[in-house]
Amino acid sequence: MNQNELARVRFSWPDSISPGLDARAMDELVHLQKVITLLASEVWKAANPNRQRLPKGFKELMLFSVRAIEPGGAVVPIARRHNGHPRLLNSVDRLSESFGLLHETLSAANERRPLPSNIPHTVLPEIAKLGTHLSADTAFHLQTLGQQYVAVSSDTRKGLTGHLPAPSRQTMAVSGNVLEVDVRQRRCQIWDGDSKTVMEFGDEHEAQILAALNDHEATTISVEGEGVFDTDDRHLSKVGRITLNKNGAQRTKGESQDIHNTLEEIVNSVPDDAWESFPPDLSARHDHYIYGVDE
Repeated sequence: MNQNELARVRFSWPDSISPGLDARAMDELVHLQKVITLLASEVWKAANPNRQRLPKGFKELMLFSVRAIEPGGAVVPIARRHNGHPRLLNSVDRLSESFGLLHETLSAANERRPLPSNIPHTVLPEIAKLGTHLSADTAFHLQTLGQQYVAVSSDTRKGLTGHLPAPSRQTMAVSGNVLEVDVRQRRCQIWDGDSKTVMEFGDEHEAQILAALNDHEATTISVEGEGVFDTDDRHLSKVGRITLNKNGAQRTKGESQDIHNTLEEIVNSVPDDAWESFPPDLSARHDHYIYGVDE
């Protein structure tokens, strides 16, 4: 391996006669990027327990570049995307460290050894998805600096199974914009910045969900319920209460208002003595009282 490279990924197919990557291999590289970013983020958080947020630009620095496929096989060199690697509170190279930690974790899973003590268990479900984007007859191997290729296969995923964390089911409150609704599947996606919540809803909530979708630029939705936290998103399967928020005003289920209700509230807010002060012919001679003229 070239010293400028971080890793290499090798794909192989039976009776392959020409190099190249199909769309499924590209999907695998995209998922590898996700795994590396998650690993780097979680390792940094563990090393900086007093910091609530990642340093500015941290995730951008974890992006890698894919070099040209080498002749004679589908070997993909992976290198650092940036020319320099700025220091982020310390001198540790998180990108290279994450590839090394991934390689060590995959090797341990293949050999049924204990996983590295510093592997974040919250990232294991995503590591276990490596190789799943490929066809069954495609071999996938990962190599890092100074190490041999390690296979990523169904046996690897079996070796990780016993270490996968149990889903954390708990009460949660989420809010954001509804940007996608599947009425047939009774699901929607609520986005708050880069965070996504997949929510299942019933017939009683459909009108509110669709209202939030139709006016998503001006309306946010707040939901209280019960669900499961995943590695990078949340799944809310039991809805307790939904609130629509528009321009600072909140409308909960059963409280949506039309123009008639609004006008009725305005009329009812006027004191009785104020109504009595109006002239009795106001309706018939409104031009006289408003403009000082008669028809």
